[in-house]
Amino acid sequence: MSRTKLNKPGGDQKCKAERRAAKAEARAKAKASNGGKDTEMVDAVTEEKKEKKEKKEDMEDMEDMEKKQRREEKAQRKATKEEEEEEDGKEKRQQKEENAKRKAIKEGKEPASDPESPEQSSKKRKRTSTDDDLEIDITAPEPPSKKALRKLKKHPELVPKPIKPSTDSTDSTAPKEEFPEHSSQARSKFGIWIGNLAFSATPAVLEDFLAGERSGMSKDEITRINLPLQNGRNKGFAYVDFKSESAIEHALSLSESLMGGRRVLIKNAKDFSKRPAAPTSNALKTGANLSKNPPSRILYVGNLEFSCIAEHLRSHFLFAGNIQKVRLATFEDTGKCKGFGFVDFEDKESVKRAMLGLTPEEELTYEDLEGKAELALHSLRKKRAILNGRPITMEYGQDPSVRYKKRFGGKDREGDDSEGPKRPGRFERKPQEDTRPVNTGAVYSRDAVRRTGAITEGTGKKMSFDE
Repeated sequence: MSRTKLNKPGGDQKCKAERRAAKAEARAKAKASNGGKDTEMVDAVTEEKKEKKEKKEDMEDMEDMEKKQRREEKAQRKATKEEEEEEDGKEKRQQKEENAKRKAIKEGKEPASDPESPEQSSKKRKRTSTDDDLEIDITAPEPPSKKALRKLKKHPELVPKPIKPSTDSTDSTAPKEEFPEHSSQARSKFGIWIGNLAFSATPAVLEDFLAGERSGMSKDEITRINLPLQNGRNKGFAYVDFKSESAIEHALSLSESLMGGRRVLIKNAKDFSKRPAAPTSNALKTGANLSKNPPSRILYVGNLEFSCIAEHLRSHFLFAGNIQKVRLATFEDTGKCKGFGFVDFEDKESVKRAMLGLTPEEELTYEDLEGKAELALHSLRKKRAILNGRPITMEYGQDPSVRYKKRFGGKDREGDDSEGPKRPGRFERKPQEDTRPVNTGAVYSRDAVRRTGAITEGTGKKMSFDE
């Protein structure tokens, strides 16, 4: 028998019914007093829910469009890849067929095709011109490969844009002026230097001045005009080369003449009489000093970084010759470099090469170099004068014997038979003079000292006391 809950009309059920009736009555009164504001609130909440729903639907539509676009791009990429693979496969099949055909012809399994047969002539491209009329343009650019064409098809922005000729350019039929790779390669042994030029001077003005109608010399005598420029104007001097020595004499006679309102100075290009002497004959302006100390096997290197180590110096100067030892001055507390060091070579010539920045092979040929080779060696020598990004200073280091004499004076102790004082040995003490006064009590025997009760000079009397 199932149990059923009976709602007895007792006190509890009656109280609940009364509370529900009171709540319903209170709600009705509140609604009447608000004048329908609850309805407006309900409508606002409904409108807000509707807007949220519309935004959600818009977001879903945008996501669907993006997914669709990605699917289309993926399908397009797949189709393009399939086309490329199909083209590559076709090329491979054709190549394979041609190789198989050539192999069969080589082995004799298949007769060679006759180029004059009607079947072959129909397949081959006919050429009407003869071999003599065939012209090949070597300067033409190389045609792009199939792979490059496919890449340009995918990325059309990589196609090079054609360069349009400028409208203010000169006549294209005029011969182009050819310049040498380096100025020294076009020089002749007949040349002049001309200075005190106006900044507005040009090669044409120089040519008219030296070989014009007024000077009486033909312009064909001039082979080269080198007018160095800086910031779009000349530096105030130029070099001019001629065919013969008589042309130089004629040009020298025009010195101190007016050109463009200025009196120009003309000298022979080989005349170095008034040129100031260089501080060193072969050293570069890189801090190398060949004349400060006498030649020795030791190279002094200065202006080093504090982080420099001995291995840096050894690897940097290996080009000059064999290195025996590297000594780096360091601080006692931190062990870092003090900024200078010494490199000991096997001979004095290696030290000189290290300061000049030359290898043994370059030392034999560097004076005869010209043009690009000379410039390349000059640049390399400048790099060899820089260590860890800092220009270093170099000079001959002092021999240990010289530094020994400077420190202790005189000659070495070993093998020195000359008269005079010798330096004491390592464990010998140098005798010292006794500078103390002979009569030590004389200082304390004065009256002023006696009055103070200080120690006085003894009188020679012995005092004894009874026990």
